[in-house]
Amino acid sequence: MPASTQTKKRKKISELTLSQVALSAERIRVIVTALKDETVPPGEGDDPLYAMYPGMLEKLEEIANSLDTKVSGRATYAFSSMEDKQLDKLNLSYGPFLEIKEQDLQRRSDLSAQAGADKLWSSETLFQHLNMLKDFMAQNEAGARTWIDSFFFRANAMLPSDKRTVLGLKQHVNVTVQSTNMKGYVDYATVRATRTVAERFLFLPNLTLKGNRDHVGIFVSEAKTQNIQLVQQVPQAVGAILTDAVDEEPGGTYYQSKEIAIIVTNERVSGERVSKQRCDVVAGILANWIEHSHEDLRADDWFTIARE
Repeated sequence: MPASTQTKKRKKISELTLSQVALSAERIRVIVTALKDETVPPGEGDDPLYAMYPGMLEKLEEIANSLDTKVSGRATYAFSSMEDKQLDKLNLSYGPFLEIKEQDLQRRSDLSAQAGADKLWSSETLFQHLNMLKDFMAQNEAGARTWIDSFFFRANAMLPSDKRTVLGLKQHVNVTVQSTNMKGYVDYATVRATRTVAERFLFLPNLTLKGNRDHVGIFVSEAKTQNIQLVQQVPQAVGAILTDAVDEEPGGTYYQSKEIAIIVTNERVSGERVSKQRCDVVAGILANWIEHSHEDLRADDWFTIARE
C-alpha cells in the first residue's frame, strides 16, 4: 500500500477516535448532572447512590476532564466541577471580603424600593411574589430558579431606559482561558448594552461569540442541591466569570461578600417570613452591578473592600 494512502487512513482513524472521546466526555457530564439532580442530600432519606456521593461524582468529573484534555491537548475544567484547587492552578487568589455599607443601608434600601415603582415588577410586587413562592414552590433546584428569576425581573424594572437588558439562561460556553479549556453551562448571564447589541444577543444568545461576551456583565450560578452552603458555589461562579476574560494575562483576584438572607425568623409568630428590606437590598445590588458590571467598585456601590 502506498505511503500516502497509509497516512490518510491513519488520520481518518485518529479523527474518529478523538470524536468518540469527546462524545464520551460529554455523555459522562450528562450522567453527572443527572446524578446531582437525583441524589438525595444528607438527612433527606436513604438513597443507594448516596453511599458513593460525592466521591463517585468527583471521580466521574475527573474522568471527563481527562478525556477532554486528551482531545484538546490542554487542561480542561468544567464549571460544574470547579473547586478552589482549579482556581489556584489558574493563579486566581481570594481577596478580602466585600463588606456591605451598613451605615447607609436604610437610605439605600428605601431608594431601591422607589426605583421602578410604576412598573409591573415594583418592590411590592417582588415582596408579595416571594411570599407566595415561600409557601407554594417546592424547595429544589427548579424551585430555586423561580426565586432567582424574580430578582432579575425586579432589577430590570429598576434600570434606566437608556440601554436594554437581556437575560440569557443556560448558556453553553466552550472557550480557552489562559491556555485552559473552560466549558459548561452558565445558569444566568445578562447583557446590558445599546438596543442594537442587546437585540443581537436576544435573537442570538451565544456566549461563544466574542461580540456577545464583551457585553455580558452579570453571571449567576444556582445551587444544584438543597442544604448546600453557598460558599461551595463560589468556584463555579468564578469559573463562569472567567469566560469573559479570554486571552487576558494569567492571574487575578476575586472577591465575595457574606450571604444576605432574605428569609428571616418572624419574632411575633412562630415561623419564617420574607424580609422586604433585604429583598430591596438584594434587588438594588443586582441592578447596580448589571449597570456597572464592567467597572471597579464605585464610591456609590453597596459594598466596600474590607481592610486586611
